[in-house]
Amino acid sequence: MANLETSLCGITLENPFHVASHNTIANLTPKEHASQLLRYVDKGAAVVSTAHTTITKKRPVDSKPRGRTLYAKSEPPFGKEGFFLICRSYDILNYLDETLELIHHLKKLIDVPIIGNIGGPGADVAGWAELGKIFEEAGVSLLELNVSCPVVDIPHGMETWTENLPKHAGVMIGQLPEMTNAVTRAVVDAVNIPVLVKMTPEVGYPMLLSVAQKIQEGGASGITAINAPISIAPPDIYNHGKPKFQAIEKYTFGGAYGPWDRFLTYKFITALAMNFTNLSISAVGGNVDPEHSVEFLMLGATTVQLSSAVLWRGPDIIKKNIQFLERLMDEQGYEDMDSLRGVALKNIVPLSEMDFGKAHAMIDSTRCTGCGTCTRILCRAMNLREDLAVNNEEKCTGCGFCAMFCTEEAITIVRD
Repeated sequence: MANLETSLCGITLENPFHVASHNTIANLTPKEHASQLLRYVDKGAAVVSTAHTTITKKRPVDSKPRGRTLYAKSEPPFGKEGFFLICRSYDILNYLDETLELIHHLKKLIDVPIIGNIGGPGADVAGWAELGKIFEEAGVSLLELNVSCPVVDIPHGMETWTENLPKHAGVMIGQLPEMTNAVTRAVVDAVNIPVLVKMTPEVGYPMLLSVAQKIQEGGASGITAINAPISIAPPDIYNHGKPKFQAIEKYTFGGAYGPWDRFLTYKFITALAMNFTNLSISAVGGNVDPEHSVEFLMLGATTVQLSSAVLWRGPDIIKKNIQFLERLMDEQGYEDMDSLRGVALKNIVPLSEMDFGKAHAMIDSTRCTGCGTCTRILCRAMNLREDLAVNNEEKCTGCGFCAMFCTEEAITIVRD
């Protein structure tokens, strides 16, 4: 059987799977939260993460976790897409006393490493360092600096916010390379445990490489990629543009979660793995099937965090990921994680080196139903003849649009 053991920032793990840091909308006590994380470990999670925690000690009396979620989908063939979440950052953040009590319970319940997910006080790097030291003293094995959450309430207009960051700056910090570097360096210098930095997808490509460079220069041992992108939910077109969210009258920008985040994660982990070989990469975002997790690993991820998959399918998805990876590695001949990790990177080249060659679409007439879908796309090489698709190879360039949209999987693209 394949060996799934891996090393995250120098810490040995039994396997590469764990659950992402989640701030709960439910009113869980620290003891209840610890029991929930124990369920993840029982299903095979190799490490656990605390909720995103602020340096403020006690939760304000009037602060309760509140928010709204909205599921999003399209008509076939697209189907499920993801969901939106809007909430006030200071409501869903864990406060310091809560998380310290959570860590206290976890140390009694589990024997796997604990990642402390922290959010310092805006641009106050000394506050970030202090919070990191508190978590280290509490017994966490790694720190994850959350410079990518929460979504910050930006007023309408073009006010400059970079000069005066709010206390819960979140995603703002992660878009400022020098600020990210300062926060990272302050925490790294203050603690004796490895530090991960959780990046925001809002920086885009290739800007993400500039931010990652500053993270590396700050002394971090690894990067978590990615947090949720920011978006806004669509209006209800059948109700005068009102929110689709239930039980609210107005809405705002928030996070977009689920399968649609995956293409962003592919981009981040590939770019990071190709350019920062000394950093551990913990991948998260949109991986709702076990196949997605293996794709992340083949693109260079060190570990894979499960987020939406656990929310939708429960803790059993952790075990399913482990079993799927074991089976695939045995079937494909991978002995250990080092032989699997990053194996796809050798197949990725600059666009200038791409060889598209000559290709054309080939139709399996035994599968074709004559639905005509392939004749209604941009390509004009496909036609219907006697209720079956026929390809004009002189016009066909092998682009693959017809194969992509064929509902019967009757078309393949082959070299000339």
